[in-house]
Formats: sequence, C-alpha cells, structure tokens
Amino acid sequence: MVTALAGSSDDASASSPASWLVFAWLCVFSLWAFPAILLVVWGWLSRRRAAKAKGAMLGALRIAHRGGRERDPENTLESFRRGAKHCDALELDVWLTRDKQVVVLHDGTLERVTGVKGHVNDTNYEDLPRVWRKPSDGWDQGSGSEDETLSSRIPLLSEVLDAHPHSGFIVEFKEASCELVDKVHDMLTERKLISGGKVVWFGLKDHFNAALAARDDSIPRICSVAEVLKATLMYHMGVLRACPLPFSIFGVKVGDARKMLGLARKIPVSRWIPQSLLLQIINWVIRLVSDPGLARFMRKRGVPVYVLGVNDQKAYGAALNMGGTAVLTDRPLWLRTYMQSLSRGCRGGLLLPTNRKIVWEPNYTETTKKIE
Repeated sequence: MVTALAGSSDDASASSPASWLVFAWLCVFSLWAFPAILLVVWGWLSRRRAAKAKGAMLGALRIAHRGGRERDPENTLESFRRGAKHCDALELDVWLTRDKQVVVLHDGTLERVTGVKGHVNDTNYEDLPRVWRKPSDGWDQGSGSEDETLSSRIPLLSEVLDAHPHSGFIVEFKEASCELVDKVHDMLTERKLISGGKVVWFGLKDHFNAALAARDDSIPRICSVAEVLKATLMYHMGVLRACPLPFSIFGVKVGDARKMLGLARKIPVSRWIPQSLLLQIINWVIRLVSDPGLARFMRKRGVPVYVLGVNDQKAYGAALNMGGTAVLTDRPLWLRTYMQSLSRGCRGGLLLPTNRKIVWEPNYTETTKKIE
C-alpha cells in the first residue's frame, strides 16, 4: 500500500509540469486571442454602422430645409417643387389634423404662416387656412413674386411623397404621436422609401427618438438636441470613444448666436441668465459642436454629419471647415449656384477637404437666372 501511495505521488509530480505548461499556453493564447476576437467584433460592428450610414446619407449633399423659404412659402408644394429641382433631398415636418390626416406644417399653431388663430390638431384638413406669401422669420417666402398665386394650401404628406418619387426625404415629427408614426411609416413603406434607403426620420426629444427606433430601427435617425449636447461634451471629455452612439446621423446647426437666442430661451433655466452671458454660452457651445475633430470622429464611426442653417457663404464655410457630410439650406437655388461656382468641387463624400480653410468671397453675386 505504501508502494502504491508512493507511485501515485510520483505520477502527480510528473504530471504537474505538463499541467502548468498547458495552463501557461492557454494564458499566452488568451493574451492574443481575446484582443483578436475584440478586433473582429469591432470590425463587424463598424461595417454594420457603415452600412446603416450609407443609407442614412440619402446620397445627398444638398438638402432643402422645409423645401426652401426664400422664393416660396415654406412646406408647400411650390417650395418642394423648387427645392427638388436644386437639391438632392427634402426636409419636412409632419402633424396630424383633427380628422387624422398627415399634413406638412412646421408650427402646430396656424397663425405665423396663415394669419389665422388655431391649432392643426383641432382643425379638420378641409378647414385648414391657406399659407400666405408673406415674410416670416426673416424670409421673404415669395412675397415679392407677382406672377404667383397669393396663397398656397397646406399639403398632405402623401402628396409631397408622390410628387417627388426620386428625392430623398428627412421627416421631422413635430408631435409625439404613435398614431402619426404608424401612418407615416405605412406611407413610406408603400412607396418603398424605407427599403430604398431614401428616408431619414427624427424628433427633437430623446424619448420620442427612442420610440422611433423601437418602431423601426432600419430607418436612420438624426440625433436629438440633448444627444448633440451629450455627445459633444463626452467627446471633449475624452470618453465618447468608449460609448455607443444611439443615433445614425449627427445633426448640428451653424449660424449667428443671436439667431439661436430664441431657441435657447425655450430652456427654462435660461430665463434667469442675462442675455449677454447667454450669448457667450451659445457661442461657446457653437465652438464645441463645430469642432472639426468631433465631425471627423463621427465619420470614422460611420455616422454622417448633417449641418443645418447653411444659408450664406459664412455658414457654408463653417460647414466646410467642420467637415460636414451634407448641408440643409433654406435657399436651395443659392446653395446650388454657390457650390457650382466653387472650383474645388466636392470630393470624398465631404463638401470639401476639412483641413483647408475656405477663402471668403464677399463680392460674390448670385447667378440665379442661369439655373432657373
């Protein structure tokens, strides 16, 4: 028995080095295999993001915001007709009427564009007032045109979609209504805009954007205002690289801080901030959001950068220096004319190379009649 015990002890001591060799080999294997697996998974996720981003770009560089607001009233069949002529995609806003019709209108209240008090949710479609050709928000909206009708009717979403079957669309939901989302989704599906990668949708609030993603995550979604601020702060803190991006497109707005003052005043805490200080805060936020490094980071993650408010040369230069993927304008004809006038053109999916500053052309004059 003693001999047997001694034999088993010898076997254990003999197998011990082999066990340690196997363990050591497994440790070495794990050191390179685990990172390799992570790289493979990361590459797969990146390809998925890139595939989604390709659809999210709509193949567009120029996007007509509300169809345009300079030569026609915003969000009307006339503005979308002109916008589609000069741009690659159309941005529009949707509401539900009292009789559950999906209409294209920016404000829920009717007074700004029609002069009639009331709300679109409380009005049947047939009773909606017409949109007048009068200046609004600093835009002429075709008020100087003499050969056009004096007013335009508020269009149905189905009319706009059917009138421009070859355009891409950005649909902004102005009310958090599941019924509205379902109706819009049905219209987009019937016209094969979703499967064709020709539509983007979004809302300005986080919870509603999450509801859109839950409804159909195959439709690319622009980030909300809160997501813009969170992503910007996290990027400058150096932690965004380790965080997932819950949106498909990074949308930012450029322009003068004074023009954004009204939007900032909608934030409750801003009521207690003096205007001069609030303007400084807005300028600081604009600089952070417009950082070319942030746009470059987004593009590397497969997220296109859409720039809103490109209505003059300075705003175009800001979008260019930022490295924007596409621009939204209220002046479709001007943007097309101006971009064609730039000899450098568009390369690599960007407006222009982002490492070069634009040279301002203060004496530039529009050649609108050449493209009309």
